[in-house]
Amino acid sequence: MAQALVRTTSKIGRVAGTCSGSSRCAAGPNSRRRDRRGSAALRPLRALDASVCLSVAQEEIAFALAIAAETYLSAKKKKEETGEDTNLFHPTAVVGVIVASSGLIYSRNELLGKVGLLFTSIAAFAVIGKYSKRFLEAGEGTNEDFPGPKGVPAFGIFMSLMAFLASTQALTRV
Repeated sequence: MAQALVRTTSKIGRVAGTCSGSSRCAAGPNSRRRDRRGSAALRPLRALDASVCLSVAQEEIAFALAIAAETYLSAKKKKEETGEDTNLFHPTAVVGVIVASSGLIYSRNELLGKVGLLFTSIAAFAVIGKYSKRFLEAGEGTNEDFPGPKGVPAFGIFMSLMAFLASTQALTRV
């Protein structure tokens, strides 16, 4: 078999290698293989940066767990104090969207990862609105109440803002 010289570009510099002259030999991420007719073959979708995907997806999953825990504890406290049941549809939907979108981000597929980042940004922005509404509706507390009626919604706003910024910044980097 004839040996073909292949040049690939790495981050360090040019690396020369050899491979057989078959169509299975790829010259690198920027090269295009040619079939027998000489036309360019389709390239697979690019993969997103693993470190960005891993860090953002982990942060979004932690954010979803924090929302779920806070919603559960708030609903439990409300039921003990007033006897009313809390509508859990909105928090459950948001947690589900965030977890599913984090799965899309973990896939590292270029298209699915960007869709996942977009949906986590939208979900985090919606949660900012919910916590802001709770913050504005909360009454004034006494100095003995810690963290007070506005403490949990204020932390929820901060937590949601961090999740929103992480996913939107990652969306601009990929």
